[in-house]
Amino acid sequence: MALLGNLTGSSQFFSDELFYNDVATQSLRFDDGSSAYLSRTFSTPTNNKIWTFSTWVKRSNLGINYPTMFSRAIDSSNYFQLRFDLDSELITVFDKNANSNYILLQTTPKYRDTSSWYHILVAYDTTQSTSSDRVKLYVNGEQVIDFSTATYPAQNYAPKANTAGEHKIGTYSTSQHFDGYLSEVNFVDGQALTPSSFGETKNGVWIPIKYTGSYGTNGYRLQFKQTGVGTASSSTIGADTSGNNNHWASSGIAASDCALPDSPENNFATMNPLIKSGNTFSEGNLKVTTTTTTPAKFVSTLGVTSGKWFMEFRHSGDGNYPFGITSDTQQRDYLGMSDGSTSVSIWGTSSNSNAFVNGSQVSWGGSGTTWSAGDIIGLALNADDSILEVYKNGSSVGSYDYSGLNWSEHFFAGGNYVAGTYSPNFGQDSTFQGAISAGGNADAKGIGDFKHSVPSSYLALCTSNLPEVTISPNSLTQADDHFNTVLYTGNATARSITGVGFQPDWVWSKARGLTQSHRLVDSSRGVQKSLYSNLTNAEATESGLTAFNADGFSIGTETSFNYNTEAFVAWNWKANGGTTTTNDASATSIGDTDSVIQANTDAGFSIVTYTGFSGSSGTATVAHGLSQAPEIIIHKSRTRTSAWWIQAPNVLSTPSHFLEFTTATPYELSSYGTMSAPTSSVFSINGVDGVGGESANYIAYCFHSVEGYSRFGSYTGNGNADGTFVYTGFRPAFLMIKNTTSSADWVILDTKRNTYNPVQNNLYPSSTATEGTGNLIDYVSNGFKCRFTYSTSNNDAKVYIYMAFAENPFKYANAR
Repeated sequence: MALLGNLTGSSQFFSDELFYNDVATQSLRFDDGSSAYLSRTFSTPTNNKIWTFSTWVKRSNLGINYPTMFSRAIDSSNYFQLRFDLDSELITVFDKNANSNYILLQTTPKYRDTSSWYHILVAYDTTQSTSSDRVKLYVNGEQVIDFSTATYPAQNYAPKANTAGEHKIGTYSTSQHFDGYLSEVNFVDGQALTPSSFGETKNGVWIPIKYTGSYGTNGYRLQFKQTGVGTASSSTIGADTSGNNNHWASSGIAASDCALPDSPENNFATMNPLIKSGNTFSEGNLKVTTTTTTPAKFVSTLGVTSGKWFMEFRHSGDGNYPFGITSDTQQRDYLGMSDGSTSVSIWGTSSNSNAFVNGSQVSWGGSGTTWSAGDIIGLALNADDSILEVYKNGSSVGSYDYSGLNWSEHFFAGGNYVAGTYSPNFGQDSTFQGAISAGGNADAKGIGDFKHSVPSSYLALCTSNLPEVTISPNSLTQADDHFNTVLYTGNATARSITGVGFQPDWVWSKARGLTQSHRLVDSSRGVQKSLYSNLTNAEATESGLTAFNADGFSIGTETSFNYNTEAFVAWNWKANGGTTTTNDASATSIGDTDSVIQANTDAGFSIVTYTGFSGSSGTATVAHGLSQAPEIIIHKSRTRTSAWWIQAPNVLSTPSHFLEFTTATPYELSSYGTMSAPTSSVFSINGVDGVGGESANYIAYCFHSVEGYSRFGSYTGNGNADGTFVYTGFRPAFLMIKNTTSSADWVILDTKRNTYNPVQNNLYPSSTATEGTGNLIDYVSNGFKCRFTYSTSNNDAKVYIYMAFAENPFKYANAR
């Protein structure tokens, strides 16, 4: 919920500089292929049995062998590791004593978000009497309590770490190298601390704070602000700034890996390995190696809808070298030739520069430009005016106007159909992993490091440069001020359910363990007026939900909302606190059918009631009260038995095609008259029963996307455990999915029923079924990633529609 005390004056936002604490501003890059690590020999500790290790982590290459963050190896039978495990997905705290697993904590949650930063903390205190208090693991400020394996040490056990001898960061012994970035590493000898010593929650976001306590004998703080490598000293990358002078030596680390601006307080774009391909990602996802066997494009982790943005590629000298921009993150071949209407690509060759748009070759201003190995290609994306300008070694060679494509999202991209190497720079490293000397050129805000000058007013693609959005941790309201999920247990006693954080206007509830209908109640129709997503029934009067309150709702004794001992979930949306506006169509000239509207224009959500017209033919329009055209409209007749009809005009074939809640089939309905696409003021209805006919009373729930808060779109499944990645621009809290091309249930997943990845507890709007598991999906900082093949979420070549609501926009989101 909003913390308005952080705001000053009448401004809706405060600056990002004030949001963060200027603590974790630089990082060190580890590349597993370079066998990179830091090392230091500890002395006799303050207390070997009590210590704390804290670090911020941005992951890169997944699927490698036990990437290790912190270790101490006495010999092959006695060692300590903090590492990622099981194809580098889980976190493991591992202490081996005389070849026995004396301490082994292996998480059930999976940590495979590669687009943002985690905070990981391990606290040891083996003097504690309770075994589970002796070793504690925290991620993003929350203690991990779900372990697939949990072996705790005996009381007063002396672990292998924090003993006199060599310790390492970024590897175990000489193998199992970490791949990614570390920032703000702290070790405290003699104290078992909680995350509150190193971070704080600010409007739902875990952010770094400076540790101010004592460090103990072996304690250290690594800020990674130096660029020297090799010998441990105050001027090399392993410099300890705690005051202890416990400096670390480096191995396999180049100056180009040091003091990078990618940090927990300013997250830079990289290339996204979560998009399935045969490409190999390395150097912190700033090097991509393509193959001839599985050609695929690669895409930046960060997309933009407006503004001016700049990045660079270093040409590898390959014969065909496509680079450019794309409008989606779907798995595609190449870039520009076989990915449909999604890209503008320039094929830089030694003899010419060909441009391809939507798969067709076009002429452009840089035709005839030749490219050689080592050339620096600058891409200046003007998303406001739909122009891509290309630079060669600092000089413009031409531009292309793609305004006819009407893109809403823009990503930088590349991707060859022959084996090749791409090295992008979004402002982190103008040496391209040490291949050339640094350029030292910043963007218009003084951010980033580019080889050549950045065009005037263009910016590096990083989170601090992203514009503030209306619903954000840095604005008047956060996502959970407009949408929130609550869980509760029925007790057959009338009472209030709190914790929503606002007065809801639409409550959708389901008993998780009962074969019982979904209940949908809204403040426009009034309490005790239920509809059922899995039934065609008309509105019914029930005593289930009895009031909408300031922090939730009240329920009676009826089993629909309050079955004794049963677990319930309720999804809650805010409209306008129950306050409605009547649109007299004849007086306002908005639409030609009167409607009663309750709208939340900031959140892109309205509840509309209207009366259909007599007869079964013709069309009419209804005012919806939003500031732009709805992308999803859910219709239901209140007074007649008829199906739910869901319009998704940007996804389905035409505005007159529908989806239905009530059953898994039919999927896309196509024989229901003629309707026009919604506009910024009205939506269309026709005489079909359920969409405006038979003079029935209707309800419509209308939604459009709001940047950083909600997204309504589609994606194509790939039928693979390495499933489709979908970019939303935020870390999701709620997701509803429907297969539009095959028979399959709707499915709802949320982060209250699954507090960690994979998210897999499903409920089905088209069914009374109890909560099931499946549809393995990771919610990540910039979208979601399908992790298995299911007809309801990821069948091969099937098109899915989705509705997603945010926890936090990508600008501020932690990795999940």
